[in-house]
Amino acid sequence: MLGLTAYLAMADAAAARPPAPQVAIVGATLIDVSHAGHGEADIADSVVVISQGRIVAAGDRAHVRRPAHARFIQAKGRCLIRGPVDRWGRMR
Repeated sequence: MLGLTAYLAMADAAAARPPAPQVAIVGATLIDVSHAGHGEADIADSVVVISQGRIVAAGDRAHVRRPAHARFIQAKGRCLIRGPVDRWGRMR
């Protein structure tokens, strides 16, 4: 019974939390895995917007609207690749 009480208390606390904020990852090179290893389709100065754990927008800085109240992560000099990527398993 104590376990069920603790579970219900945690469920109530989770329901009372505000929704997760949007996150915008800015400045990274966005790797296009459909052209893996070629680079011509990669986006050098990208913005990726994540809302409720899902990518809702991705592209170059000029074409993706960055939400005003998002948490921004500066990623200049880094690369982003979508995942999970099954086709990379053959490269072991």
